[in-house]
Amino acid sequence: FSADYPKPNPNPCPAPPLRPLPSISRGARGLPVALAQHAVGVQADGIFGPVTARAVAKWRKAHRMSSSSTVDGAMWSRLTSAGLLH
Repeated sequence: FSADYPKPNPNPCPAPPLRPLPSISRGARGLPVALAQHAVGVQADGIFGPVTARAVAKWRKAHRMSSSSTVDGAMWSRLTSAGLLH
């Protein structure tokens, strides 16, 4: 270490804030759809179609959530806490 910087900072920098995942439903496309598809056990092609809608509705029912085929903030939270998003 040089004279200007005698010791490293003992306090690490905080992690950047995470952006929340968007609510998605039939017709949506992209990475959030693929993440949800993987979590509910269907082929992750990134297109939210009827197969994904049925799988989401089934997952929500199995986890005692409201009857819907939308992946909303509450479902993202449950998927995260269950360790299904990676």
